[in-house]
Amino acid sequence: MDKLISMKTARSGYMFAGIGFIGVLTALALGAPAIAALHILFGTFAAGSIMEGAMSIYLYEKGVRNG
Repeated sequence: MDKLISMKTARSGYMFAGIGFIGVLTALALGAPAIAALHILFGTFAAGSIMEGAMSIYLYEKGVRNG
């Protein structure tokens, strides 16, 4: 169960970070300064990490099934 929860939370965290990376590229293409892009990138990584932890707690409380 631990491994399954770890894999599910990591997948969601990576998706969130990927969406943030796309957002950074979009912001740079629209002319945003580089420091703003760094703030967006670090913010999405931090938010993704927090989301992973919250999702992990939720899945441990709720339980998870294979599939």
